Amino acid sequence: MKEQYCWKVYTWMVDKLHLSGNQLSVFALIYTCTEDSSETFELSLSEISNLTNVPERNVKTIIKSLCKKEYLLKIEPEKGKSQIIIYTINTSKIVK
Repeated sequence: MKEQYCWKVYTWMVDKLHLSGNQLSVFALIYTCTEDSSETFELSLSEISNLTNVPERNVKTIIKSLCKKEYLLKIEPEKGKSQIIIYTINTSKIVK
């Protein structure tokens, strides 16, 4: 991986969303990568795993959980397009 990533953990992620541990790390990474530009997040599960030091199968479970809580929105690829599943922050559910 050539690019460098850093992410911020905000107190509201812990206090209001009640995130902790690996779930907090994964959410903070996705949030930080999308907060400045309101863009989508397009890293693979293995890239998230490498960045957060969370096993890939756990990353998948965490992302499913964050989607179920509606903190993340899943954007399915168009038919015939890339098979990468894209995520974005559900700003209507995130109360800072």
